[in-house]
Amino acid sequence: MTLVFGFSVPVPFGVAVLALSVAGLVIGHFIGVGIVTLARRAVGATKSEIDDLIVDALARPIRLASMLVAIWLLMRGVVIPPSASHILNRGTIVAGSILVVAASLALANRLVPAFARRNESLRPAAGTIRSLVRLVIIVIGVLMVMDAAGISVAPVLATLGVGSVAIALALKDTLTNFFAGLYILIDRPFRPGDHVKIEATDEGIIESIGLRSTRILTPAHNLVVVPNGKLALATITNFSLPSGRAVAQVRVSISHDSDVDRVESLLADEVGRFVRETPTVVAEPAPWVRCTGGPAEVGVEFAIGFSVANSIDQALAQHDLRKRLLRRLKASGLNIAAPQKVPTPAPPPV
Repeated sequence: MTLVFGFSVPVPFGVAVLALSVAGLVIGHFIGVGIVTLARRAVGATKSEIDDLIVDALARPIRLASMLVAIWLLMRGVVIPPSASHILNRGTIVAGSILVVAASLALANRLVPAFARRNESLRPAAGTIRSLVRLVIIVIGVLMVMDAAGISVAPVLATLGVGSVAIALALKDTLTNFFAGLYILIDRPFRPGDHVKIEATDEGIIESIGLRSTRILTPAHNLVVVPNGKLALATITNFSLPSGRAVAQVRVSISHDSDVDRVESLLADEVGRFVRETPTVVAEPAPWVRCTGGPAEVGVEFAIGFSVANSIDQALAQHDLRKRLLRRLKASGLNIAAPQKVPTPAPPPV
């Protein structure tokens, strides 16, 4: 005879426990299915994608948790020996800890890729971030299960602490570059395809951004690999932001005996034609011509400014404009200034 919920049932204790376990599985399954169905209906009425992903990720853990709770509640109606009751309670806590870990892993597998899809800066690092989150969850979960099973976690924590310090010291530079790479991917000071200058050394186009280093293609078509730790501390000039446009200048010097008003009008006309005829040059902001003076021994200097749609085209546009200006000045009979040798006065007689 077995006492079940206050009633004497003519079945062995083991059979009663098995029957209640099966009943708990069935009842818990249907309760879990009902909870998941109601949750899906509730989140289906919202526009957010996140709540749908959360419900999908937690659907199986919810069903398993419902089964576990149902079995535990039914077992409360059976008179169980103290030793068996202790094992049942401990097993329930361990199973609950495992379910928490499984639910956390399911959430990480769904939510991290979803956030990466919505945030372009996280896409290259989505796999790495998900692996790191999973590793943290698994480590914490193992400690939770060990503690629930009555195993002391203090020695494990001490070992992990010492091991973490040793690993951090051995991989200091690697970890610095790794976390700097995550910072660059999230903060996005530059993107692949941007024209950048790293302080006064490296300049070129960003080819790729990795977790350890960033690759830059220089104007000489050399590939420069810069550690991310260096980039995180460097002063970076991004010529492609905010709009990618750049203001370029060309300077010409004419002789002192030239008519500066005529020269200014001629330069303005030629740069206006240049803007209209060159696809890489934009009309706004409008080009300008300024008399900047210049060294007295050289001549009168003029600066001509214009804007290019992309900073990459700046050097070629300057090259083309210089040739056009020189041809125009020569055709108009104006002389380009040449350095004049200033006579050195003779020393006074002794």
